[in-house]
Amino acid sequence: MVDYIQKRYPSENIGIAFVYCDYKEGRATSELIATLARQLSERKLLLPQNLVDLYEEHSGANKCLDLQQLQQLLLSLCGSFSKAFILVDALDECNILAERDAFLTTIQALLNASVKTFITSRPNLEDIKTQFDHVPQVEIVATEGDIRRYLTGKVRSNHVFFKRISSTPGLEDKILDAIASRASGM
Repeated sequence: MVDYIQKRYPSENIGIAFVYCDYKEGRATSELIATLARQLSERKLLLPQNLVDLYEEHSGANKCLDLQQLQQLLLSLCGSFSKAFILVDALDECNILAERDAFLTTIQALLNASVKTFITSRPNLEDIKTQFDHVPQVEIVATEGDIRRYLTGKVRSNHVFFKRISSTPGLEDKILDAIASRASGM
């Protein structure tokens, strides 16, 4: 999706930024917002004056921006483009509830500011479902056939494992059937 938007809107006056939430990293909301702000600022030929001012204000004291300052910076950067796109992949993987709540607040502020957003998430978390119940959604579910094709590729690319299971007739199919039937569209 990011590549598509970058190709479709190559202009420097189009803001494009993305983050991937990974439960293993446990990134703080401030880090996610700073990542988005950095990517937007990199699309500018000249740094916006408010960003320069914030840097000068905080660099000498070795202070970090608080969450509200980061949110304001992100909104300001988005507003400095003729169009801004923010993409968040795997929002449900932001597994610390307080961090996800703070990030959801930021996303809502972006939506209120008419920033184009694209968010992926599994639908099983109530806070995420509630936050986005008023925006268009597309549910994508893998079929059992999709899962089986994916698993077949994985099994056959592991030559040691494939050699081991192929020595027993029908074992590969049993394994694939068992996993695919229990995957429930994941």
